[in-house]
Amino acid sequence: MLKRPLLILSMIILIALLSYLDLLAFQYFWYWRLWWFDIVMHALGGVVLGLAGLWLYAVSNKAELRSLGASRILLIALTASLLFGVVWEFFGFGVERFYMSEVAFKSFAALRVGFADSLGDILSDAAGALLAALSVIVILRWKKNKLR
Repeated sequence: MLKRPLLILSMIILIALLSYLDLLAFQYFWYWRLWWFDIVMHALGGVVLGLAGLWLYAVSNKAELRSLGASRILLIALTASLLFGVVWEFFGFGVERFYMSEVAFKSFAALRVGFADSLGDILSDAAGALLAALSVIVILRWKKNKLR
C-alpha cells in the first residue's frame, strides 16, 4: 500500500524543487536561454499535479490507492494535470495577449507561437502526470509482490 504521507512528502519535495528551479530560472534567464527548460518544468509540474490528483481522490473518497486499478490511477493523474494545466495556459495566454495589446505588439504570428507553446506545455504536463501515475502503479505492484 502506498501511504498517503509518502505522497504528501513527495509532493512537498517536488514543489520545493520546482520553486527553487523557477527562482533560479528567472534569475539566470534559463527559460529564454535553455529551450528545453520550460519542458522540464512543466513535466515536473505534471508529476506534482498527478500526485496531487491521486491524493485528493484518495482523501475525498476515503479510498486506498491500492484498491484502484492501473487505468483509474492513470485517468485520475492525467485528468488532474490536464485540468489544471489547461486552465493555467488559458490564464497565461490571456495575460500574454492583454500585455501584448498594451504594448501594441499584436500579430497573428505571435498568436500562433503562443498557441504552439501552450500546446507543448500541456503535453509536457500530461507526460509528467503519466510518469507520476506509472511510478505509483510500479510502487504499488512492487509492494504487493513483496507482501506475498
